[in-house]
Amino acid sequence: MTDVSINLMWLRPGLTGGSENFAINLLKAIAENKSPIRIEIVAPINVFEAYPFLSTEFETKVTKVQSNRVRRVIAENLMFRNHKSSSMVHHMGGTAARTPSDIKSVTTIYDLQFLEYPENFSVPKKLFLSKAVPAAIKGSNVICVTSKFVAESVIDRFDIPESSIRIIKPSITAPESVTGSSGIKTPFVLFPAVTWPHKGHKFLIKVMELAEPDVTLVLTGGRGRAHSEVMQCISKSNATNRIVHLGSVASTKLEALYADALALVFPSEYEGFGQPLVEAMARGCPVISSDGGAIPEIVGDGGVTLPKDELIWAEEISQLKNKSHRENLRKRGLSRSKQFTSTEAAASQVAVYNSMIAL
Repeated sequence: MTDVSINLMWLRPGLTGGSENFAINLLKAIAENKSPIRIEIVAPINVFEAYPFLSTEFETKVTKVQSNRVRRVIAENLMFRNHKSSSMVHHMGGTAARTPSDIKSVTTIYDLQFLEYPENFSVPKKLFLSKAVPAAIKGSNVICVTSKFVAESVIDRFDIPESSIRIIKPSITAPESVTGSSGIKTPFVLFPAVTWPHKGHKFLIKVMELAEPDVTLVLTGGRGRAHSEVMQCISKSNATNRIVHLGSVASTKLEALYADALALVFPSEYEGFGQPLVEAMARGCPVISSDGGAIPEIVGDGGVTLPKDELIWAEEISQLKNKSHRENLRKRGLSRSKQFTSTEAAASQVAVYNSMIAL
């Protein structure tokens, strides 16, 4: 019998976004820090194929790949309703399957965007989250969140005690060196994000129309609900020849982009954390961000935080040509990123497990 079963049945490799990066990086950190906690990973076969370390570092329970959300939710509840392989289940996907009453439950909540910006969600997903998230929060012994901002949102919205919430900062590591180049020949700013409505792709397109004509905008990330609309805006923009959408890229390509970029530009209107912000800072890539959600809390003095004004953003991008300004941002970001380490992330999550085991 293991100490904790970690539910990754929600994860779709390469498609789930920030929650996927958070969960996988946290599990890598726990493995690397050699926690004595006995962990079982419950996930579809394609998750183990995408992340082989899960099989080598932890015990596993392999499930079938489900074709859609409804089937995944049904399969999840069937899997965990008679759970007996551990005394605790950690649901890392923002919602929780039903478990027996004698099984302790931990749920990670990444944000409450479906309540703050419901217009960004399809009707079926909004209905699902409006029932599933409150049920997960009510049914969990401990709620893990990624920032103080999310913690306060959960407390305000659901009137739960602060003592039941734990903040687990993401695990961020940077490579010692980067081999290869991005292949982008002109100076560029980078925005790695799935094309969800709240991310601000259309805002950046407008910014590029005002920015100096020798700077390119490079977009990476999978297709979200706003993808077609974003691509249409790019095609109609008078800056279309200076905007490149690469889609999902390999980690080595993304590392090269971080290394070569003038800056990360991150105009999202709402984030429960915003992992690319710290990824960029840890790699010495200057950060220009919006002031939405948890972003100011995460960036701190490690970058430039701006209101959503296209002209202000265009002017800030122009300043990136100043080497001393860019170097100052680079150093500030590196210093700030030291507050988000894999060792701290692993220790914080394992401490949650130990506290539950001791009950």
